[in-house]
Amino acid sequence: MIDRYLWLFLFLLVTQFASAQLVNPVTGQVNNELLVQLDKDASVTTLLSKINRQKPGSALQKRVAAQRFNIHLLQFNPATWPGESLLQWLNAQKEVQAAQYNYQ
Repeated sequence: MIDRYLWLFLFLLVTQFASAQLVNPVTGQVNNELLVQLDKDASVTTLLSKINRQKPGSALQKRVAAQRFNIHLLQFNPATWPGESLLQWLNAQKEVQAAQYNYQ
């Protein structure tokens, strides 16, 4: 019985530690994630093609955050394209209404 509780405690400890690494403790920013709102007729697939044409393997769609508002959660590779630079590039695109980091 004690073995079972020990394993449960260790599992919870490891999952808590792993999730803590995903968020910047100072800013609350989720590492390597951006929220992007597109024009209502714009396609996230087209945008991702443009991004990955510039720098291959730099971004992918994680999920649709709000279909009604055409908001998508993108995951990016900071080694390929640093977040600030990608954010500036996204905000300069005509089909992008808004882009920002994802926060917890």
